[in-house]
Amino acid sequence: MYDSACPGPNGRDFAPKTSVLDGKSILVTGGTGSFGRKFVMNALMRHSPRRVVVFSRDELKQFEMRQELTERLGPERMKVVRFFLGDVRDRDQIGRAHV
Repeated sequence: MYDSACPGPNGRDFAPKTSVLDGKSILVTGGTGSFGRKFVMNALMRHSPRRVVVFSRDELKQFEMRQELTERLGPERMKVVRFFLGDVRDRDQIGRAHV
């Protein structure tokens, strides 16, 4: 199995130097669910997105997620994260969340 963190033949490193998420604005719908939480954590720990918008209907879960992320990543890294309450069935709310 190929591991992108390991050097290739002749000691050359074939791992990408930048990520497709670096510098991007990311909208995560269902952001406080199990997949959304894991995705956001990984995106913030392994990449350098310009902005991450966590979009969900549950205010309490957003509050808890904000606390957990701040504890694990620190307040400086959290400057790129924005939480937005809403429902994906409301197209206008999605548009406002990603502005």
